[in-house]
Amino acid sequence: MLRNRSLLVSAVCLLLGMHNLLADHFVFTGSMSQARTGHTATLLSDGRVLVAGGQNTTGALKTAEIYDPSTGRFSSTGSMTQPRVNAAATRMADGRVLITGGFNFTAETFTNLTAAEIYDPATSRFSPTGSMSVPRTGHSAPLLHDGQVFVVGGTATNIQQAEIYNPGSSTFTTLPSMLVARGQAVAFTLPNGNVLVAGGNLTSAAGAELFDVGLGQFEPAPPRTLLSRSIHGIVVLGSGEILFAGSIDDNGASARSEVFDPGAGVFLPVGSMAVVRSNHAGAVLGDGRALFTGGAALDSTQMVRETSSVELFDPATGQFRITASMLSPRGGHTATALRNGTALFIGGANQGVFLDSAETYVPDVPTKRRAARH
Repeated sequence: MLRNRSLLVSAVCLLLGMHNLLADHFVFTGSMSQARTGHTATLLSDGRVLVAGGQNTTGALKTAEIYDPSTGRFSSTGSMTQPRVNAAATRMADGRVLITGGFNFTAETFTNLTAAEIYDPATSRFSPTGSMSVPRTGHSAPLLHDGQVFVVGGTATNIQQAEIYNPGSSTFTTLPSMLVARGQAVAFTLPNGNVLVAGGNLTSAAGAELFDVGLGQFEPAPPRTLLSRSIHGIVVLGSGEILFAGSIDDNGASARSEVFDPGAGVFLPVGSMAVVRSNHAGAVLGDGRALFTGGAALDSTQMVRETSSVELFDPATGQFRITASMLSPRGGHTATALRNGTALFIGGANQGVFLDSAETYVPDVPTKRRAARH
């Protein structure tokens, strides 16, 4: 009888262990050579991830490293021409990565940057390229359909001016001004080739506008459903819709969320996030769901701290739900969707401590591709 009971207990434990393996979860992967936050993370053409710049206790960083999903390890690569925090990184059509702006600081100075540089995966080297017309940090730089890079927003002072980088001539060209001066705006290239610019760091920049690439000018976009000035969790869903998950306005952080439907050209409300958070990071998984991780949120004592909580957005239902937590609380980290259907979360900070760790999210098995919400 005891032997049978022991076998039964062992079988139950085995099944529970298999259930844990099949359930969605996070696993630590290799650590970076340096802790960093405010860095960029760019998926390269071969599936590796370029991590560049940021800051830690030593100051602003110009070092870079490569994460290889096949080995789960980081390795050093060439350093940038100068330290950069909160720069923008854009993988161009030829596989090279354009890195624009950001800021550098020392004990005596703080400088927003106009300079840009290019990382070439073939040589593992950075080289300078043209400079922007104005300094920018925390800006957006989406790739256009014609291979040029659209640069907009940035810096604590609202900027009304946008510009385009031409990789053929290595030059930036100034565009007509936006309708509204915007600071921390976000921009996305739409399927029709035009660019949606949304948000900003002032209430006056809560709306959105469109850049018509054919006309070369900005036009009003449909009214937004939410009055947010700065958006933190933004991803492009498999349907082409752009999901804005959470925001900060004059009343603080908000869990309210919305999508922009490029086909209909309208903003539509969706379910609110399960947790009010800011400074979080999101990525779209291989099954079409969007994962939002960490950031700053209220803890049980009503203090704002970095959190390890995570939630999933399902396009089929338009709703968020809590899922497995990260292994480390983190905010100001980066999120990168990998080609194997998982997502990689790198660095950031936790209560003032800069992190060198990284972790990946493993979806539940078997995964089923969710139908896009219509």
